[in-house]
Amino acid sequence: MATINDNRKYKAMSEADGDKLFSEYAKTVLDITAIAAQADADKARIEAEKNRKTEALQAAADRFKQELERYITANPERFQSPRKRKHELGTYGYHSVRASVSIIDDLVIDFALSHNRPELIVTTHKVVKDAVKDAVSAGEKLPGVTRMPAGERINLTVKKEAIEAVERRITGK
Repeated sequence: MATINDNRKYKAMSEADGDKLFSEYAKTVLDITAIAAQADADKARIEAEKNRKTEALQAAADRFKQELERYITANPERFQSPRKRKHELGTYGYHSVRASVSIIDDLVIDFALSHNRPELIVTTHKVVKDAVKDAVSAGEKLPGVTRMPAGERINLTVKKEAIEAVERRITGK
């Protein structure tokens, strides 16, 4: 069954109608930008307020933790059995941990490459897009590749300046 594309409405539109439609589109995009910018500004304000409020508390918590660690270290006999002291708000004391290894990836990669140690790293594969384009242009069919023919495509662009003006109005930056 054939699909009929009825575009009589759009054929009857004037350039002014097209301009009005684009204006509505652009205003909607700018409204979306304003909402997103306001949300980003709100998040930044809330994050700054959280940091301001918790900074002194975190410093105090760090001091208390350091003092507790010194207390535990100075009194190991108090943490033999049980190894942890129970408190209504939690526990503190010793616990066993397994040995672990801290790895700085960039340093290990440099070492592996310069000392011929390929077992320490893994090589990842990446598509060479220029080679794929050349192969497709030469007529080769490759899975996962679709050739997009040249031609006319519809483009709608709201001016970057208009978007930035909305963002500045909201964020004050």
